[in-house]
Amino acid sequence: MDTKLWDAWLEFSSNAMKGAEQSRKAFESMASAPFGPAELTKWMHQWYPKGAASPNDLAEVVETWWNTLGGVPRHRYEEALKQNEELWKRLQEAEATISKLRDLMVRDAAEKTCEQAEVMLDEWEKTTRSVMEGQAEIARKWSEGLFGVKTDKDK
Repeated sequence: MDTKLWDAWLEFSSNAMKGAEQSRKAFESMASAPFGPAELTKWMHQWYPKGAASPNDLAEVVETWWNTLGGVPRHRYEEALKQNEELWKRLQEAEATISKLRDLMVRDAAEKTCEQAEVMLDEWEKTTRSVMEGQAEIARKWSEGLFGVKTDKDK
């Protein structure tokens, strides 16, 4: 880190502790609202000693400080919350879509099963009718031969 930046920060903090009105107001404004990169730049232009550091330098110091403490800056936390909410909504939509697709697949499979059952029943009916007609023919011929019954064809 740049020692010039740290020296400016320490001087700024020291002035605030001594009661320097400008430094005290600057600290109060820093603590009054969530601080993101845009707010930090605006704050630096308003309160920080001119030429002491750029907003990017101070942002790097703040990020390093947060990382050292094991914390997350509020603006990053809020971004993560927004992303989490968006991902949650997308997950819910995806699950609803999957559920609808499963229902459609079940219905489609049921329709195909019904169609296949109808085809099989039709074939079974044809086979049964063919067998019954064959048996009726055998029974007719057998009864003609056994009892001598003549049909209209024989007369």
